[in-house]
Amino acid sequence: MVKIALDTEECWALMSHVFNAMLADVEIAKGDRAKIRRWKTNEMRAGGEEMRSLQEKMNQDLARLYEIRRRRPTHRPDWR
Repeated sequence: MVKIALDTEECWALMSHVFNAMLADVEIAKGDRAKIRRWKTNEMRAGGEEMRSLQEKMNQDLARLYEIRRRRPTHRPDWR
C-alpha cells in the first residue's frame, strides 16, 4: 500500500506557493495584501497548531483521493 503524507514544512511550502501566486494574480489593496502576509507569517507558521490542522486535512484529502483513483477502473477508449 502506498501512503502519501506531507509534513508541516511541505504543507507550509505548498500553502505559501498558492498564496504567493494568488497575490501575484489578484489586484487587492496594499493593506489587505499586508494583512494576508501577516496572517501567513504569524498564524500559519510551520510549527503552529493551525498549520498542523491544515497538514492533517491535506493528508486526509490526499489519502481519500488516492483511494478513489485506486478503486476507479482506468477508462480506455473502445477503439483500440
